[in-house]
Amino acid sequence: MMTDEARKARNEYMRNWRKKNRENVNERNRKYREKNKEKVKEYNERYWAKVAAKKRGEAHGQDQTVI
Repeated sequence: MMTDEARKARNEYMRNWRKKNRENVNERNRKYREKNKEKVKEYNERYWAKVAAKKRGEAHGQDQTVI
C-alpha cells in the first residue's frame, strides 16, 4: 500500500508525463482505433450495454447476453 506522500508524488509525475506526451498518446490511440475498427466497435457496444444494464439495475452492471 502506498503512503499518501508516495501517491501524491506518483500523481504529480503522471500529470506532468501526460501533459508532456499528450500528442504522442493521442496519435497512438488514433492509429490503434484506425487499425482495429472491429475491436473498438465491440468495446463500445459492450460499454454501452453495461451502462444500460446498470441503469436498469442489473447485478454489477453486466448484461450477460451481450458479453
